[in-house]
Amino acid sequence: MEQGVVSRSTQPSQFGVERFSTHGIHADKRLEFWNALNNETFTGLTVQAASDVTYSAQLDRLGIGAVRLAKAHSSASTIYHTREHVAQQGRDQHFLVHLQMTGKSVNRQAGREALLAPGDLAICDTTRPYSLEFDDSASFLVLRLPAGVMKRRLPRLEDAVAVRLTPELGRTGLLRSFVEAIWSESDQVSDPEHGSDLEPIVVDMAIACLSPACRPGFGLTVSRLEREVFALADRNFAAADYGVRHIAAASGLCPRSVQKLFAAKGTTASAYILARRLSWAAQTLETTDGKIVDIAADAGFNDQGYFARAFRAAFGASPRDYRRRRLK
Repeated sequence: MEQGVVSRSTQPSQFGVERFSTHGIHADKRLEFWNALNNETFTGLTVQAASDVTYSAQLDRLGIGAVRLAKAHSSASTIYHTREHVAQQGRDQHFLVHLQMTGKSVNRQAGREALLAPGDLAICDTTRPYSLEFDDSASFLVLRLPAGVMKRRLPRLEDAVAVRLTPELGRTGLLRSFVEAIWSESDQVSDPEHGSDLEPIVVDMAIACLSPACRPGFGLTVSRLEREVFALADRNFAAADYGVRHIAAASGLCPRSVQKLFAAKGTTASAYILARRLSWAAQTLETTDGKIVDIAADAGFNDQGYFARAFRAAFGASPRDYRRRRLK
């Protein structure tokens, strides 16, 4: 990566801030330089701007154990984390907390969008695509947090992406003050272990700030999520191989959260979809004279033997006998 304007307040092995800027980078190399830096700092990003010539950005970053903090300022641009980025990151999974400092931004993920003003924050999950858009210059704090520890402490965090958290609801002011205090101290500390010592404190502070977004009823309510998930299954049960991953993709939830919603109703996605297929097939057998093989296929069964066994288990008769009895 072309280094451009880079400074470190301490040696790389010590606890200290690294500072980067597009200032001094040739105009036609600015976005290339900035994309490489963002990919190194975060988890796979592409920055797009109207013009290389007018684009400008600054980034300060600081490692705190497994946590990474960043202060970013950018002129108007859009940042994308695509499906290709997700595939390339492998097992390197994080949550990103975007805390707006100045200007406004739109954070999009999982079919939702959060418009952030100064003091607001939103989270993004790096295992799914997302985007950030700035119509004008803006600055923000970013916390990159390890997904494993965050999901253990906040199991619903995956479903709180792209939800606006205001200072009134999420203690965002406290988080901002804490992070800025760490930044101020970083120039005065030479102990390389200092970052690791602070890591659990930063994680605890982030969890305290983000916990309101993980409560049922915040943003999308559980009842609304249930209706959306079951409605998707009701509309699409006849599609071959339809299941959890399709519902998750359409609803913006993670597969585990989809499974939890079905479990709360005492069933599973596959059992619910099977029941809907069998119910539709039984009703169609009663009301039409269509061929059984066609009815099975239209209900979503691509295995006639499986259809016959599942139908008998549900209704106590083969499809043919069931129709004969109902038509008497």
